[in-house]
Amino acid sequence: MTSRYECIVIGASSGGLQALFTVLGPLAPEFPIPILVVQHLLPTGPSSLAAALHGRVALRVCEASDKQAMQPGEIYVAVPDYHLTVERAATGVESTYAVGLSQDPPECFSRPAVNVLFETAAVATEGRLIGVILTGANDDGARGAACLKRWGDRLLVQDPRTAEHGLMPAATLAATYADIVGTTAEIGAHLCRLGAIQ
Repeated sequence: MTSRYECIVIGASSGGLQALFTVLGPLAPEFPIPILVVQHLLPTGPSSLAAALHGRVALRVCEASDKQAMQPGEIYVAVPDYHLTVERAATGVESTYAVGLSQDPPECFSRPAVNVLFETAAVATEGRLIGVILTGANDDGARGAACLKRWGDRLLVQDPRTAEHGLMPAATLAATYADIVGTTAEIGAHLCRLGAIQ
């Protein structure tokens, strides 16, 4: 099945784990769109994000690997101390998009950074992207979300009043406009509807 959207990119920071459970939990196993997640992580030690999501969501969850081809209905989570990016895949592979890992300098004191994921995904997919900004205690993601909107992409933002830490979604809404502002449950339900009409 061909999707109108090439991928979904999600950014979260403080309080993000519970928000991710609520957003991703309702998605059915046949959900047709790849999902990439940046949750701010400590730069050392293994990430527990994939393990935490496994069993709480119906989709396959994996830690991202460099040059990994993106597949429908899979969740790729950022690994510690690497930016997560989206890039055009090499010619001759099944998927036209691939996950990338980068050790470029931190953004907003973070690596991985939400801005990097959103900006690279917007450029790679050229208007066929859904971005989601969730709870967080800094403004990472605001610039990336503005870039996404300049490409005409769809942006969903958690209502800052419902976030454990409202600075990240509030900064995003100050930088650009969102198609949907709502609770994490409302964002999850909206993603389900988008997946159903692909």
